[in-house]
Amino acid sequence: MLQRILILTLWLILCLGSNVLTADEYHTGLVNEIHAPSFETEGRTW
Repeated sequence: MLQRILILTLWLILCLGSNVLTADEYHTGLVNEIHAPSFETEGRTW
């Protein structure tokens, strides 16, 4: 039960935080995260 509350809290913080950022900054952050070298898989697109 506690874990579920923590996950919901984090999710709300992320949602609120994404609204604070400009769309460009948020999108750039997502792209940088998704295309980080450690997450790249040959032949796979996210």
